[in-house]
Amino acid sequence: MKLRNTIGILALAVLAASCAKSYSLPANLTSKKLFDAWVQVNAPTSAETELGCRIIEDEPGTGALVGDVLDHPYVYIEYTVSDLDGNIASTTCETTARRLGTYSESTYYGPVVADRLNADSYGRYTVCPGLDEALSTMRVGGRRKVAVPGWLTGTTRYSDPEDYYKNESGSHLMYDVRVVDAVYDLEAYQIKEIERYMETHLHKVDSTLYGYYYIQTQAPKNTDKWEANDVIYVNYTGRLLNGHVFDTTIKDTAKRYGLYDATKTYEPMYVTSISGDYKDVTITTSNSGAIYGFGYAMTTMHLGEKGTAVFYAALGYGNSAQGTSIPAYAPLRFDFEIVRKKEN
Repeated sequence: MKLRNTIGILALAVLAASCAKSYSLPANLTSKKLFDAWVQVNAPTSAETELGCRIIEDEPGTGALVGDVLDHPYVYIEYTVSDLDGNIASTTCETTARRLGTYSESTYYGPVVADRLNADSYGRYTVCPGLDEALSTMRVGGRRKVAVPGWLTGTTRYSDPEDYYKNESGSHLMYDVRVVDAVYDLEAYQIKEIERYMETHLHKVDSTLYGYYYIQTQAPKNTDKWEANDVIYVNYTGRLLNGHVFDTTIKDTAKRYGLYDATKTYEPMYVTSISGDYKDVTITTSNSGAIYGFGYAMTTMHLGEKGTAVFYAALGYGNSAQGTSIPAYAPLRFDFEIVRKKEN
C-alpha cells in the first residue's frame, strides 16, 4: 500500500516551536537512545531539525518554498520510505519498484498529493509531523532524505512539540522525498491541469458541469432521454491523465494494460438512475453508487454514443485513494460507449 494513505501532518504551531526539549516522561527514552545511536554511527554530521529529525541528504530546489500549511496546504511529492536499515516499505517510483521486484502494471507510479490540511473524522492526518516539517523548508524541485524518529511518524497534531515525544510512538523511518509542486488551491490547480490535458489530447470539448469536460467521438443512434429507472449498458475504460489505465469492461484492453483477470467476465456493465439525476446513478451489477462524473456521463449520453469524459477529483473519488491504482485527489478520464438499453 502506498504511503499516501499512511503519511501524517504537522500542526501549524509545530513549525514555529522552540527546538528546546526537556523530556519529562521516559515513554520514548529507549527509542530515543536507539535513534541517537543510529545517527551517531550513520549520520553524525547531519543537520537536526527543530522537532528532532535528521536531514541526511539535501538537494535544494529552485521553485516556490513549500512553507507552512496556510501557504501550500497540498504538495505533490514522489517518495520512497524505508526503515533505518534501508528496507523499503513503499515507493511511488517505478524504477525503484522494478529494482525491488515489486512492480505491477496495475499500480500507479508518480507524484501523489500530500494533504497537509485535512484530518479524517477521527482527527487523523495523512502527512506525519516529521515529514511535514521536512517539506515545509523545501522548495519545488528539491529532494531531501530525512530520518524521522518514531514519535514523529504518527497521525496526531500537537501544539506543544514535547507532546509528540510524550504521547506518540512508532517505528523510525527514512523518507526520500522530492517536491514536484506546491499548491494553494487544489481545485483550481486540477481544472488548469485538465484544460491543458484537453488542449493537448482531445482539443474541442464541452463543459456543461463545473470540473467536467466531454467530447463526443461517435454520434448516437437517437437523442432520446433516459427515464428514471431505465437500465443502460455501457462499455468503458478508465484512466488517469498520465495514461495509466485502472479499469475496463473490455477484455482486449485489460490484456493490453496488464489488468486482465481470468475470473472476471468482460462485458458491458449496466447502470440505472432511480430519479434520473446523475447523483443517483447506481452500478446495478454491484449495487453501488457511481462516482458523480461517471453518473453525469450516463445521464447526458445517448444510445449508441461514444465519448470521452474528463473530470476533476471532486466528481471522482475525491480525497480517497482506490487501492494502488488511483491516488487520492486524481482527475479521471473515462472513454464510454452506450451499448444498449434494457427493454422493459
